[in-house]
Order: sequence, then structure tokens, then C-alpha cells
Amino acid sequence: MNRFRVRVSLSFGFLVMLLFCLGCEPSEDEARAKIEEKGCTDVTVTRDEDASNMFSYTATCGDQKCMGFLTLGGSTTSSSHTCFGAAGESADASEAKQKAVEGPGKVIIGEGGVTGPCDRAKTKAVLDAKLPELKGCYDKDLQKHPNLMGTLTMVWNTDTSGKTTVSEVESDLDLVDCMRGVIARADWEKPREGTCMTRWSIGTYTKEMPADLGHARYPRMEACPNPVSFAPAEGEELIPPKEFDKKLEGTYELVRMTLWTAGADEAFTAVSDNYGDANVDARNTLMCHTQDLHYTTTVTTDKDGNETTTKELAEDDSTTLNGSASLPDVFVVSSSEVLSTRSFRGDLKNGKFFTENGKSDAEDSTMKELFDDLADNKMVPKSTVIRSANGNIKIAFLYEQDDLKLAVEGIYQKKQ
Repeated sequence: MNRFRVRVSLSFGFLVMLLFCLGCEPSEDEARAKIEEKGCTDVTVTRDEDASNMFSYTATCGDQKCMGFLTLGGSTTSSSHTCFGAAGESADASEAKQKAVEGPGKVIIGEGGVTGPCDRAKTKAVLDAKLPELKGCYDKDLQKHPNLMGTLTMVWNTDTSGKTTVSEVESDLDLVDCMRGVIARADWEKPREGTCMTRWSIGTYTKEMPADLGHARYPRMEACPNPVSFAPAEGEELIPPKEFDKKLEGTYELVRMTLWTAGADEAFTAVSDNYGDANVDARNTLMCHTQDLHYTTTVTTDKDGNETTTKELAEDDSTTLNGSASLPDVFVVSSSEVLSTRSFRGDLKNGKFFTENGKSDAEDSTMKELFDDLADNKMVPKSTVIRSANGNIKIAFLYEQDDLKLAVEGIYQKKQ
């Protein structure tokens, strides 16, 4: 242990001018008819709550799915019309088409990260699927603000029920509320436990793509408390180390390891599980962390004396918090023999997370020796063995050295 120096699918958007009756309040049927005049079918129209003459719609136009906004009023009609996802067209090809066509209303999914037990690739796929709706938000506001462009970064949390709350928005753009709603209503992956925090950037532009489209660092949570409990819960049994062989029998196998590391002002929790029979099956997850990102600032001066300040993420090792532990992987109660060991290491480096997970044969190691070492080691103020109601065994330790703390928990199942 070391002290820390610790997607796209849019084709194009265009404006068209159509004749409409003067002085009458438009209806949804009239709006639908205007879209059908384009040769579109399966048209669904919804009146805007804030403007009675504005409608949003979805439709099938040729072999494409299309959506947009339609404003009916006076002698003219204006619409923003976007098509995407041609039948049989790959997502990459559709994205390339969007990028190749000049015109107003382009949206691009930038970079982002997920902290918690949710897959980053699945998160990106949902964002890709929602891009037409996000673009609809942008197109709607472009009608009011033709020069609107920039990067919107949002942070949202998803719990095990799938409920999503947008907790933070970094942007000066006016379309925040619309995009916030798209994110909150999306069908995100439900975490198997705890909460998933996602931070992602979305670029909006009409001609030139924004230079800054975010970063892929793991988003920081406000707190990351020690998840390891050393007291038995209701229905659990505390097993004194000296009675280990009297209370248990059979062979046990490690199925999950939890590692919590805390420095003076930052912490992280990582879980390694889903081991199976091979080391490569290990699933390593950063559950939470509280590490602030470090940046470097560069000031340059041109020949006229004008200064430009550039802010960039610092090197990965500008702030590092790490922790590692080894636990018995398979042990036999009757003989106290440890058949193999498993190690788990986590390194949090300026918002990036790196892990190592290893399994090796044990050399003449016993559970008795393990508990004797724990009893003699002054760096370990807490250790516990707990049997749960389902028969699983939990072995946990807490290490302390200076201002660094490291808690380790192993969950064991009895082999059949």
C-alpha cells in the first residue's frame, strides 16, 4: 500500500416554407396533413404545451424514421425535419452521413464516464439511440436562438429500480430543460446494486463542431464511505477465529472481494467478483470515489501581447490513490489448508481507474496462520468472521497506517 500523491444517426436538418391559412388556430390534424404532404406515413403529432401553434412529430419517411418540430401560423409554416436510422444502415454509417452534410442543427455525443456497476458501452448505446430526441431539443431552440451552440455536460444518477435523476448540468445553453427530460426518461441499465453515476458531454453546433467534447474520467461522488461492516446483522453469526474449525466444515471458495481505500481527503470502493474458474472472468468495478480532478493551466501570449489561457487535465499520476490486498481463494476447514490465494489491486489516477486481479497457488498457508498474523499485527485494528443466514462466510479486515485506511472484505461460498 502506498500513500497517495493519491453516438448518430442524424442525416440532416432543413427549413421549409409552406403556405397555410391566415388567422386560424392550427389543429393537430392540420399539422399531421402538412407532414403527410412530404410523403411521410405513421405520423404522430403532439402540440407544444407552451406554444399552441408549435407541434413536435415523428414519422416514417421513405425508409427512414424522422422527427422534428412544426410551427403553423399566419401565412407561413416553418419546420425542422430530421431523419435518421435508414433500414439496414449501421450506426457508424448514419453518423458519417450526419457529419458529411452541412446544415443547421447538428448534435454529437461526446465523451463521458460511469461510476458504479453499469457498463459504459451500454450507456453510450442508449445515448446514441436518444440522439434524435436530443437533436430535437436543439432544433426547437434554434428557431428562437439561431446562434445557439456549445457543449452541454450532464450528470445523472440511476438506482436499482431504474429511476434516474439529473443532478448536475454544466452549460450556458437554453435547451437544458428539454435535454434534461430526455436523459431522465431514458431506459438506462439498472445497477445490480447501489447507484450508477454518469457524466457525459453533448456537443451542439450548426457549422463547426465544439472543440471541447468532455472527457472519459470516472465521475466523482460526494461521499464514498466504508462499505465493510464488522458487526453481524440480524440473522448472522459472529465466529471467533479460535472456533473457526469448530463452527464450520467443508471447503469454501472466494466469490467476491471488496476493497475500500481512503486517504486524507479522498477515497474509493472497488469490487472484484464473478470469478468463475478462470482469472480472466473477474469483473472489476469502481463503485464510488471522491477524487477531485487535477488540471494544468497554460498561458500563451501572441505577438500583439494578447494572452490565451488553456486548461487541460493534468497527467494521470498527478494525483493517485491506491490499495491492494490478498485473501485465501479456496480453503479447507478441517485441515485449515489454503489451496490458493487471490489478489486485487486498484489504482485511481486523476479520475482514471486501473485494476489488477491475480490468482496463485498457496505455499503451505493455513487459515490458522492467517488469524494468528491478524492478531499480532498492530496495523489491523479490526478483523471479523461472520456467517450469513444463507451459509456464506464473510472475512473482513481493516488496516490503518498513518492517514491511509484500507478495508478488505471477502465473501465465500461453500463448495458442493
